[in-house]
Amino acid sequence: MGVDRVMRIHRELLIAALGAVACGEPAKTPDEGAGAVTGDLVEEPAPTPAPAEPGAGTVDEGTASVASAKSLVHSIARAAQAAFERESVESGKKGPTKVVHALCTSATPVPADVPKGATYSPKDTDFAGEDPKAGWACLKFTVTEPVPCQLSYFAGRGYKSIARGNKALKEDPAGKTPTAFEAAAECDFDGDGETSLYARTAAVDAHGEQIGPPADFIDKDGE
Repeated sequence: MGVDRVMRIHRELLIAALGAVACGEPAKTPDEGAGAVTGDLVEEPAPTPAPAEPGAGTVDEGTASVASAKSLVHSIARAAQAAFERESVESGKKGPTKVVHALCTSATPVPADVPKGATYSPKDTDFAGEDPKAGWACLKFTVTEPVPCQLSYFAGRGYKSIARGNKALKEDPAGKTPTAFEAAAECDFDGDGETSLYARTAAVDAHGEQIGPPADFIDKDGE
């Protein structure tokens, strides 16, 4: 066979091979789990989210109770501030009447005992009172939802935080018009007998015209 004929056969075989490639062959099916083929782009499968850790995304019950206690204390303190800012008229025995501001007198703690690992559902009578200038009635404070702590408001004397180390607060002499107050929540979240105390205190200025900045006191947080 001549050289020319051999070269012609090789060219024909090469052309045939190139023609087969140009026509294309059926695309291979992607392996299972591989991304889908779209045009020239390969879409990777979305990653499977990792399982959440136990308790992730949930609010811890103890944390919620502490937040509730602090919120209640702040509400009582705001009520005391608002009550003080209300003006009342005082008749002078030897002079003209004058407008005065005064703190509400102390309130009876609610409930009578600190709840142990439970909540207390207030009664309608818990925050009521006949004297509009005394206790809860004067504060115009009431709670209808269950509370995890014993709520208290003391003016002048009886402060819970003093016994727990609050040296920034002093009791007024007996019989003296209250010059400071303490709003507090005493709690026993786990029922073990050890209680937490959350308190906010504030004092009337020397002129008796306004209440100074409040101060927070916490003892045994989260007990």
